[in-house]
Amino acid sequence: MKPIIDLVIHTLGPVLYVLLLGGAALGLILGVLLLVNSERVMSWNHSLNRWYSTRRAARALDRPIDIKRPLYRWHRVIGAVVFAASLYTLDILVFGFQTSAVVRALRG
Repeated sequence: MKPIIDLVIHTLGPVLYVLLLGGAALGLILGVLLLVNSERVMSWNHSLNRWYSTRRAARALDRPIDIKRPLYRWHRVIGAVVFAASLYTLDILVFGFQTSAVVRALRG
């Protein structure tokens, strides 16, 4: 359990640090811009504070797409492609997966 916690600390710690550093830099820049040219920041705020309709985006996703005809027309070819892809995936996962790098990383 300790290697997992160390891995999480060593990966999430720097990411959190960079995010906080970026947020502080952005706050510093916005603060200076508000002091110097507040009209520009307010115009950015007005342009970014818009309502975005999810209905228009969902309409494109809700449109039905008929794939029966191409699927049934080429069912043997599609079956062979799916079979070959699954064999390739199983081959890579079973025979090509090297666990030594993962064990070294978790061993610490």
